[in-house]
Order: sequence, then structure tokens, then C-alpha cells
Amino acid sequence: MRGRALRDSLSLCLACMLGAPLAVEAQGEEPPALEEGARFLLLPVGAQAVGLARAMTALSTPEGAFWNPAGLAGLGRSRVMFYQGEHLSGDGTSISVLLAPTPTGVLGAPYSLLDSGSQDVTDDTGTVVGSITVRSHHAVLSAASGLTSWLSGGMNLKWVQFRLGCLGQCPEGTASETRSAMDVGFLMRPLSGVPLQLG
Repeated sequence: MRGRALRDSLSLCLACMLGAPLAVEAQGEEPPALEEGARFLLLPVGAQAVGLARAMTALSTPEGAFWNPAGLAGLGRSRVMFYQGEHLSGDGTSISVLLAPTPTGVLGAPYSLLDSGSQDVTDDTGTVVGSITVRSHHAVLSAASGLTSWLSGGMNLKWVQFRLGCLGQCPEGTASETRSAMDVGFLMRPLSGVPLQLG
């Protein structure tokens, strides 16, 4: 019985982290498969993103690597930025290293960690025998450049990992899932003399 309760707790935690829709499990039925994931990528990174409610797609900003990589193209100097924030789903920590200008434009290497904390694992007598940790990692390589006087482009290569780890004894073991992706973004200033930018 305790093993089933632990499995259900881990499933709930995994579903919350991956953003899957939750459904009440009827007695004797298998739980639904996870259909969506990595919603933690939508959490705002940086003060500007928080202040603008994540409306970052059409901005030229050092935080662009997390939203639209073309937003990095206008940076005039290199920088290292560190972000930390508390979310409902855990503590977020991010660092971003941006090199600008380079012969090819702006290069960046951001990384984000969402630490959702830990939960004790107990045996049948209530003795703590281990601890489960839940962490999500997001690493990015970014490149951006001005293509014309009114158009900038950028690209992100992303690696995303969800890891359910264990310290000590965990009957259900550990779990890890890693995926990669690529983003391509553009910023356009179609009307000269008009402060309009599209992303």
C-alpha cells in the first residue's frame, strides 16, 4: 500500500512539473498518459520578463535568448547576467553569458535550473530511508545577427532535461528525460521612422 501511495505521489509530482492535465484516477483504471510537457520553460526569466508579463517576443533585449533569439542581435557589449526567482513550482536560478559583438554577431550561452525541492521516502515503520529530488534543466546556445537594416535573425539550440533523483533508498527508483529543440526567431522594423517592431 505504501509503495502505491509513493508511486501516486511521484506521478502527481511528475505531472505537475511537466504541466500535464491532471485527471482523477478511477479505482482499478490506469492513469492517463502524459500528453504535454516542459511548461516550466514558460516561467519568466529576468526582471524585464516579469515586469512585462512575458511579452518579450518583439524586444531587443539581453533576455532575448529565453524568448526570441533575434532580440540579442542589437547588443553592443558582452555581459554576464544572473537571475534568481521563486515560483510556485520551485526555485529558479539562471545564468546567461553573452558575447557581443563578434564577427558573426552575438553569441550566447544561457542556462536555467528549476529546483522543485525534495521529499522524504519512508519505509513501513515511518523511518526515513531516502529523499527524492525534482529538478529541471534548460541549456541553450544562441546566435543572433542583423540581416538587413530592418531585419534581425537568431537561432537557439536547446537541451531540456527533467530529472527525478534519489538520495538513499527509493523503491520506485529514479527517472530522467532529455529532449533537444531548435528555435528560429526574427525581429522586423518594417517602417523607417516609426517605432514599430515585430517579432
